[in-house]
Parts: sequence; C-alpha cells; structure tokens
Amino acid sequence: MNRHNLVSLFFITILFSFNFVNATTITKTGSKTVVAYITPNQGSPSYGVGLIGHNVGYQYSANYAAAEVARTLYTFDISSIPSNATINSVTLNISFSNWTNSYKTNITLASKINTGYQDQWDEIGGATAVFSDINYSAGGNYSNNSLKNDLLSFVGSSNYYLGAFTSDGESSSNSKATVGLSLTIDYTVPPAQVNITAQNNFLYGTIKVGYGEPATQRSSPFPFTTTVGTAVNLEAQDQSYDNYWRLWNDTEALSNKSKWLKFANGIQTEKSTGVSYSFTAAENDNNSTYEAGMRKLCSLTFSNPGHSIKLSGNNYTSSASSSTVEQDTVTASAEGYYVTDYIEHMFLGGWRNSAGQLISSTIITASQHDTYTPEYRVQPLTPDIFFGTTIGQPIQINWTDNPNTAVTQYRIHRMVYSNGSWGPDEVIGTVGRDVQTFTDYDYNLSTWREGIWLQYGLTSYYTGTGAWSIGGANTYVYGTVGASMQENNLAANKMEKEIPLEFGINNYPNPFNPTTTINYQLPKDGMVTIKVYDILGKEVATLVNEQKSAGYYKVDFDASKMTSGVYIAAIQASSFNKSIKLLLTK
Repeated sequence: MNRHNLVSLFFITILFSFNFVNATTITKTGSKTVVAYITPNQGSPSYGVGLIGHNVGYQYSANYAAAEVARTLYTFDISSIPSNATINSVTLNISFSNWTNSYKTNITLASKINTGYQDQWDEIGGATAVFSDINYSAGGNYSNNSLKNDLLSFVGSSNYYLGAFTSDGESSSNSKATVGLSLTIDYTVPPAQVNITAQNNFLYGTIKVGYGEPATQRSSPFPFTTTVGTAVNLEAQDQSYDNYWRLWNDTEALSNKSKWLKFANGIQTEKSTGVSYSFTAAENDNNSTYEAGMRKLCSLTFSNPGHSIKLSGNNYTSSASSSTVEQDTVTASAEGYYVTDYIEHMFLGGWRNSAGQLISSTIITASQHDTYTPEYRVQPLTPDIFFGTTIGQPIQINWTDNPNTAVTQYRIHRMVYSNGSWGPDEVIGTVGRDVQTFTDYDYNLSTWREGIWLQYGLTSYYTGTGAWSIGGANTYVYGTVGASMQENNLAANKMEKEIPLEFGINNYPNPFNPTTTINYQLPKDGMVTIKVYDILGKEVATLVNEQKSAGYYKVDFDASKMTSGVYIAAIQASSFNKSIKLLLTK
C-alpha cells in the first residue's frame, strides 16, 4: 500500500568513547508516524493520517469538522550499531507537551505495519507494553530489561520501532498530547580482527613475531590474526639461507641499509631501520605485510693467477676475496702491465664476472656470489723492423718473428708524408710466419732526409685471441718513387718471392694529377676486373680484365683527358669486391 505518513525529521547525536573495548553511546530521536481514528461531523468514521496536530489522545477540531483519536509509531535509525555489538543499557526519554488534562500513556513494542492505517492503529494499541500508564505530567527517563532485550533483537537491522497511545482517555474530550521519544543506547563492540603477514624479503627462512606477547621464532612467511589495539612485536634474524648469509645491515655496510617495510593496498611504507620493530595493530593493518629487509652477504673473488691484485687498498697475488653486503661496493684493480711468453697484457680497468659480462670499472657492486677476472688487452709483442741498406733499390722491411708460434701472420703498414701532413695508415701487404721480409716496390730507399718521408711498421695476428695487434706504421725512412718505372720486372720478382695472404687494393699518389698507380694483391689465381667510374656511376675506364695468378700487381690510371673530381676504382676478383676513391686535382 502507499504510505502517506506525516514523518517528522529526527536528529542524531552520537557520542564516541575511544578505548580498546570500543564502548559507544548514541542518542536517537524517533521520527513520528501519526495514525488516527477520525470521526467527521458528517459521514462515516475512518482511519487515516492524523492531521489536527496532537499525536496521542482525543481532540476535536472545528477547522476539520472532525474528532481524532491519535496513536503514533516512532521509528529509530539504529543502522550505525554494528551487528556484533553488545547492548549494555537502553534509556527511553519521554517528553509531553500540548496537553490540558493529565491522562496516561502506554509505550508499546509495536511493529511497522504496511497493510493499512487501521492495522497500524491496532498494532500500536495491541502490542506488548514496555512502559504503562505514564502520566502526561511525568515525562523523563525510563529503562528496563524488556526494552533492552527487545532492542538487542533488532541489532543489525536498520530501524527499531515503538508505539504510543493514551491508555485511559482515548474517548475523553481533550485527552490530547504531543509525545516525543528518544533512545539513549550504550553498547560495546569487540575489537576488530586484522590479518597481518610478517616475512623476510627473501620470503623464507625464520622471523621473530609476537602479538600480545614477546617476539618468538616463526617460519617466514608468518600470517596471523589479531585484534585491533594489540601490540605486535617483530624482530629480524641473521641467518643462512639458500647459500647466503642473510643479515640485518645496520652497521655492516654504509649503503643499502636494512629497513622494515609495510605493504598495504599496493602502497609501500618505510617503518623502521631497527632490527626490532613494534607497533599497535590498527584497522588499516588488515591484509598488510610487514617485511624485514635482510641483505645478502656476497663472496666476491678476484682471480689473476701469478700476478698482483689490489682489493680495497690491500695488495694480493693471484687471488683476493671480499665478503660484501649486497649493493655495497668494493674497489679492485689488477696488475697494470706484464708480458708472458712474448704476449703482452695491459689492464683495461675492468673485470668480467663468471657469466662473461664486462664491468667496465674498478668499482664492483655486489649482487651475488661471483668470481671476477681482469679485462686485459692481450696482444703479441710486435717485432721491431729494420730496413735494407741498398740506396736506390726498393725499400726492404725486415724483422725477426715473435718467438711465440701462436703469432702466425704479419701485416705491413705504411704512411706517406705529403703536402705538409701524414697520409692514412695503409696495409700494403700481409705475410705468414717465417717470411720475415717484405719489399715495397713503390719506393726506392734514399739517404736520410732526402726524398719522400715514409713510415713503416708491423701488426701481428695472434691465434690465442683471434685478433690483430693494435699498432701501425711507426719507423721512419726516406725514399723516392720508383715502382712505376720498373713495374713489370719488379712485380714479377715480388710475385716470385711473396704470395699475399689476402686481397687488397690501394693507390698512390692520392690526390693525383694526372696519373696514379693502383696497387692490388691476389692471394689466389682468378679472373680480375678493375674499372674506374665517375661520381655519377658512369664507367670511364677499364684498367684490368683478365685472368691473373696469385701475387702483387699494379696498374696506372691516366686521367689527363678528364676533369678534376672524385673517381671510383672498383676491383672484382673471385669473391672479393672493393672500391676506393681517387681524387684528381688539376
């Protein structure tokens, strides 16, 4: 049915007492629903909403041309009382106003009825009376167990109801009154339960936990349930786990200090740096984790067999070790330079760990047990060179092989001084072990400080590393250009003496005007093509297009009929393809 109740607004006063037993007192003023038996001057009596103004008793109204006998249902909002609350006491405050003659009122344990005004009117009058025959003049506070026990049965509901009606004068003229009811309820709620987990940051091992008692050893992770307000005591334990000593880093290392962290609702909070931590459990601790930030003690071993190591300022030979807290650092360096079996080792200022990763620093940050070896540049000692002594003949470069037989090849480097600066370092030949000589047919030996200033040098190939040594042309000599005037005979002699180990092509001079000599070498027989193109890719000359035996060759490129600019010389021999730039300046 539709409700057309006249509902008065109510106010709520809530008084909280904060302590560990959660005692609370609230005062609730009931909102009124007035129903009445209405007898009009004309027509038949009926039940409906009380309109005249009083809420209990009899009153006639000329304005409404009717008499009303009113009864009232009071609604109290008790939704704020938790369902697990214990009701300690309930006090009903009754106030009377707007009365003329002192009649009496009953307060009943009425229920809310939704089937009609008459049913609700009957319910108020027929329900069990909790307080009876209270004079209009006797308002005040009333309490008994019946009211307390009845309200207790409604805990967990939204509303509680009481009824009021005039018990001795509903048919008496002017028995009207306005009655106000309020309830003062004192209740307690058991402390809330919270779920907490204490654990190590490496998850397992042991941890000390106590709630409401001193901390005792537990297995990590340790979940527990306690009540809000309980003292929780945590203590981290130094221990061995998973091949590491795990410690609380408060004094052992300057960095990466240990700390207790709280994780709740995706938020991390730092709580304490002490090995022990205590707190009072609160509601916001529910489903939280307290984590002990233990640190691994890492064993770092530095190995340099037969040679020196300097670790954290101390000197060692062959090996040195350090126990270092994770994320802390140590400084380690190795012997700077030494030679073993004609192979030189130069420390590059870094270390490789057991996984082969390079740490390009002498400062090592600990993260796990690990072994480090120094990073050396390893290369063979490069032989000194000496030159032939016959003036006017092609320059001969001589050397004595490195005694280490793992040094198997040598590259011959040359630099030419021209126009006030040194040209590029070029490899003009590669020979194997036991050759120990190389003749440069491009230049003839001249006396000191006469002719063209040249530099020659060697680099060596070491099979131990699979790499060429670092170096190049570094020994001075003077020469004159002579190879182009004796190309055929000298090239033939050169081919008889030496077979190159790799393909190659270069030219001299460069820049040139108008002729330059292109030198090329073939480690095996095959078809050879050398063509020259302009900068737009147009072919301007074919210099070689024939079968050639392995050896050293040269061919002149005459550009006297061409304009200044950049040209490209391209060689194709077997699977070898290479292009070089030629700069013609007129």
